[in-house]
Amino acid sequence: MASLPLMSRVKSLNGLVFEEPFDLQRLQKKDGTTTATRRMDECLRLTQRVKDKLRRLTKKVKAAANLVQDDFNSPPLAAQPE
Repeated sequence: MASLPLMSRVKSLNGLVFEEPFDLQRLQKKDGTTTATRRMDECLRLTQRVKDKLRRLTKKVKAAANLVQDDFNSPPLAAQPE
């Protein structure tokens, strides 16, 4: 177990020598159900944030369109006497 702290600092296996063989797959990260669940949760949250932002922007656009429509439908200003 003394070699574990040294292995944690190794960035690549190139040029690394071991006294005893070991199972490299045991050290490699596996995508388990937790990882998949986290990724799915991130996607769902991102989708919800995008939908919320789109909903807010849609409200702003509709409000601006209503203002333009109100201006378009309002009667023209009366000419001011000089």
